[in-house]
Amino acid sequence: MPLRPRLTVLAMLMPVVVSVHAQTAAAPSTNQQLEKVEITGSMIKRTDKETSAPVTVITRQEIERSGATTVEQLLRNVSAVSGDGQQDLSSGNGWAAGTSSVSMRGLGSAATLTLLNGRRMAPAAAIDPNTGQGTIFNVSSIPLSAVERVEVLKDGASALYGSDALAGVINIILKRDYTGQALEVAAAQRGDGLFKTRNGTVSIGRGNAATDGYNLFGVLDVSQRDPVAITDNLSLADQNTLGSLFGRNTLNSTYSNPGNLYTYKNGATGTFKGMASNCPTEDQFTSTTNVTTCRYGTYGKDLYYVSEQKKVSGLLKGTLNLDSGAQINAELLASRTRSRYNSASATVGETSTTWGDAAGNSVTYAGLVLPADHPDNPTSAASATNPVLGYTTPTALALRYRFTDIARYTENTTDNVRLVLSSQFEWKGWDLDVGFLHHWQDKSEDRYGFISASALNAAVANHTYRFGGTNSAEVLSALSPKLNNTGTAQTTSLDLRGSRELLQLPGGPMMLGVGGELRRETFKVSADDHIGSGDIIGLGISQANGSRNVAAAYAELQAPLLKNLETQTAARVEHYNDFGSAFTGKLGAKYKVVDSLALRATYANGFRAPSLSQITKSTVFAFTTVQDPVLCPVYSSSNTNCAQSVSSVISSNSNLKPERSNSITAGFIFNPTDWMEMTLDTYHIIVRNVVDRLSAQDVVDRVAEFPGAVIRNSEGEITQVIRQYRNMSRKSTSGVDWETRFKWRPAAGHDVRFSFSGTRVLSQKEQTEAGSETLDYVGYYGTPALKLNAAVNYAYGDWTTGVAVRFQGGFKSYDPDSTCSATATAAGRYDLCKMGGMTTTDWSVGYTGFKNWTLSGVINNVFDKAPPTDVASSTYYSVGYNPSLYDIRGRVFNLRARYEF
Repeated sequence: MPLRPRLTVLAMLMPVVVSVHAQTAAAPSTNQQLEKVEITGSMIKRTDKETSAPVTVITRQEIERSGATTVEQLLRNVSAVSGDGQQDLSSGNGWAAGTSSVSMRGLGSAATLTLLNGRRMAPAAAIDPNTGQGTIFNVSSIPLSAVERVEVLKDGASALYGSDALAGVINIILKRDYTGQALEVAAAQRGDGLFKTRNGTVSIGRGNAATDGYNLFGVLDVSQRDPVAITDNLSLADQNTLGSLFGRNTLNSTYSNPGNLYTYKNGATGTFKGMASNCPTEDQFTSTTNVTTCRYGTYGKDLYYVSEQKKVSGLLKGTLNLDSGAQINAELLASRTRSRYNSASATVGETSTTWGDAAGNSVTYAGLVLPADHPDNPTSAASATNPVLGYTTPTALALRYRFTDIARYTENTTDNVRLVLSSQFEWKGWDLDVGFLHHWQDKSEDRYGFISASALNAAVANHTYRFGGTNSAEVLSALSPKLNNTGTAQTTSLDLRGSRELLQLPGGPMMLGVGGELRRETFKVSADDHIGSGDIIGLGISQANGSRNVAAAYAELQAPLLKNLETQTAARVEHYNDFGSAFTGKLGAKYKVVDSLALRATYANGFRAPSLSQITKSTVFAFTTVQDPVLCPVYSSSNTNCAQSVSSVISSNSNLKPERSNSITAGFIFNPTDWMEMTLDTYHIIVRNVVDRLSAQDVVDRVAEFPGAVIRNSEGEITQVIRQYRNMSRKSTSGVDWETRFKWRPAAGHDVRFSFSGTRVLSQKEQTEAGSETLDYVGYYGTPALKLNAAVNYAYGDWTTGVAVRFQGGFKSYDPDSTCSATATAAGRYDLCKMGGMTTTDWSVGYTGFKNWTLSGVINNVFDKAPPTDVASSTYYSVGYNPSLYDIRGRVFNLRARYEF
């Protein structure tokens, strides 16, 4: 057996060996009454928390010890959560900027269902074609201070919850009640003052539901995250490597201010003629061929590790017990999140740029050309006696230019309002729960610093904008108008579910649960009129408008057929008015071999309904580069058709079918004593009919298969490629999860807790189309094979302390169908072809000895470990690391104080 699998097996089995030598605690009282609770993955309440399906629970105490400031940051620590979710830290130019989502099992955010108190959320009001344009659940809208616990169901659950639960379910459970009043403040930062976050929370509650018959409480949470530019601390990432190989924090761009002059060749790359006048000496760069150009350092000046973010959120919840025994609940969650993402100033040059408008037409900006008489064209004064740049007469010249006098940034404002009204009561032997939900999410995206093609053409013709000079606010405003994109998503539902005992079986009562749901979903994303008309140079368009009705009925049967055997059967039928119906089922069983050992397994099929942005009226326009096989059968750098910039249209498809999945889990539960519990489960998931689209190059190369998808102009050049969503790929993944927890009381008042969990991914396969090669991504870019978490916590009297260690395995810095970075290998840096594993250690401490006070602190990444250098993607090597997998902050100090009065 290879070394790594051996180490993994030893790590998983070590707690079993340790348990033989641990000290046994006193047995609990046998007559203690256990409360029945509802576990994620079942609608029937139970006393045994371990079901046939594996569920990980993150308690409030564990949340506070983690040092996490957001839900997304907290969930990254779960070993079953992969790194392909959305993150809102630094990238503000993405289609879904400002959105955080969770992905399990490497199957993407759209395959992970996120619930709030067991009910669905509205999706984020954004379209992201880079991640499949599927449904994204934005967890950044949920205040972490209001979260009581998180339950992570690690198998398919479409039979109970419907669409999207292919890889698992994240159920975020908010606080149920509170009596009293409390103030809480928290702050975090590095030792050098970077990565500051501040948080303040006010909680007020009145009434005790058990004794007073009611409870009403509210939580108000305010937080702020400061931005951190790369230049604030270059040493956080591998500056030596990134600086020498990729020119980070160097004068790397010829698009500068006041710019560089070139010959104009009808949109093709021109020949350098000289710097524009007044280029500062510090911006002049002389190459090895002794050519001096005016340069700009894009990596150092315009990139951020973390963006600025401000958030205000509130939770108001009321509970009323009626004399009949019924309970009525009302819950209102509201939040506003504002994020600002700074980016590099806009550039234009002598080459043409092609994109599209909202009607699907190609739009081309031919290139920036200064007329012969333009005052910023130095040849305007050229003559036979006064040659300029080799010209003896005024000559039109192209200009590579950067609009550094126009700040470019994006401000996102996301509003979130969620209202739930529900009632729980008994009726003729049924425990019933009826609920009404309305969830509204609105996103407003203001974009600044993008250039209007029509205004730029007018400014050049009228000489109203001075390149490299001083310009009025009116001129700059006309050249770069404020842009506003909007998005709204709403989910409204009415559900009724109930459970009751049917009869007695050898192992206990047979329980039946049934339910139904009616749901209305609407989704609309609109682009600014300037963008829709195609007037903003090189800026893509994201638009969608759709709605649908969903009706569902489902049932669950828990049958303890034998004394030591319990089974779970669930089925759900769901009808969508846009694509049709889906039927899903689930089978589960848990068999107790002996009191300390139980075997369990589940089999489920699931589905993901095509998102509204994939199946209803929706179009996303961007631009990309293709090689035209007709006009460029053999690549040549001098042939512009070998690297043709074209409008790429990603279009919806009303004939899409839902994605389908099958999942299997199997494992055991080992509880040899009351102070130890261990679970180990294997999983295997297959997803078919995955909704995706071909690349623009694939469509061009296979044009005969897609009539009308490749559009050419009168000269036969490709101007636009239409890429329609299709059911095309197949994905599968398998692996092993384990969790172990110990409780030990070595003496009176002393309490020690140990936990150890992890995930070993055995395969992560994808087949793009039927008949194509199946690739396994385990151990390749972004797919580490192993994640481990271990923690030891100790409590005595008023003190608590704990240490948590997290490990993420390494992987190759390229995909299985790719090769290592050419830049790295050309420099002989083959060590960069593998990104090593990373281990971090957190230390927490808490004290409750002062009356009404709770004080706590966490040091994340105690040893200040830096993430591995990322040279795989231009998106990430510019900042030096992959933010979806690693935390760049290093050692961070967290302090929290809570006062109750």
